[in-house]
Amino acid sequence: MDELAQFKAEPRIFRRKARGNGMGIDTRYMKPPKCLEIPGRMLKYEYAQDLANDIEIQKGSRHFVIISGNFIAGDFIEALIVKNNWHVKNLTISTLSLSQGNVDSLVNLSNGNFTDQINLIVSDYFFAHERNGLVKYAYEHLDKNDTFQLAAARSHCKIATIETYCGFKITIHGQCKP
Repeated sequence: MDELAQFKAEPRIFRRKARGNGMGIDTRYMKPPKCLEIPGRMLKYEYAQDLANDIEIQKGSRHFVIISGNFIAGDFIEALIVKNNWHVKNLTISTLSLSQGNVDSLVNLSNGNFTDQINLIVSDYFFAHERNGLVKYAYEHLDKNDTFQLAAARSHCKIATIETYCGFKITIHGQCKP
């Protein structure tokens, strides 16, 4: 069955509306605003600091990059926050696993007073195998003044959200392996 043949839209629903919705979009079906593009030569990165230096975060911007296998996402998060001198209200990272270097990056952000709250969500598999290793290390170095939370979930996602006091709400997501 051809589902597209069943789709019938009345032309009136695509007409521009007279009234705005306060977002500068005047149609019932929203077309996302055009995103700022970065040049193709800047799409491949091997080092987190290079990407953090080249990326300019603006309201409504999107950036798609190709990173090498030795790229450390945790280093990028630290480099991006430090480069922009952001005071982060809430940093949440959900990941399959992490390294001691990743924890150390979070410690640097915490000790440098860049973050108020760090939430870390790791896979239950990682938690079970690192309970007395990296999980313990994370608690020992990050759990100060009730500003750190760690949760284990049956999840394999790789997402970081950053909410800054200057009004940015940033989502970083990726996949390290094909």
